[in-house]
Amino acid sequence: MQSNTTPSSNKSSIAKPNLNIPDQHRDENTTISVTVHFGKVQIREYPRILGDNPSCATHGGPPISIGWFYITTSPSLSLEEYEVNRPKRRNLDQLRMPPKVRRTVLQSNGFTSQEMLVVTKNASYVLSCRRSSYAMVECEHIQLLIECTMCWLRKRICRRSHNNKK
Repeated sequence: MQSNTTPSSNKSSIAKPNLNIPDQHRDENTTISVTVHFGKVQIREYPRILGDNPSCATHGGPPISIGWFYITTSPSLSLEEYEVNRPKRRNLDQLRMPPKVRRTVLQSNGFTSQEMLVVTKNASYVLSCRRSSYAMVECEHIQLLIECTMCWLRKRICRRSHNNKK
């Protein structure tokens, strides 16, 4: 969509969509209706590769991801055609892949047990770092409370010693 800039009298220039509405008929109250249309749906197949998601370390097994390159598995479909024929939506439990299945998929794609072990250890390390970082954030408010209390106590002690010297 093209846009052109139209200066207004007391305001800075504002970019407005070019909707073939003459400038003299445009004002702040002009409503612009914008619609979105979807074209065709193209189904792509990506290779499954070793991933780096640390959440897999919680349940064990290597993380799995998809590669960058893809192949188109079927001709393009209209959105309506796709919606009529698509599989039923899966819930979160059905989307979660168990560790044994991840290992099997990765082995069938040529990854060795050693490669999977290295990636699994790395994911566990990242997860432990995130957990310790989160624990530090949880303790921050306690640390702040202690620092404020110590500052308050120092001020009280200094006032007492100053008053005792008088």
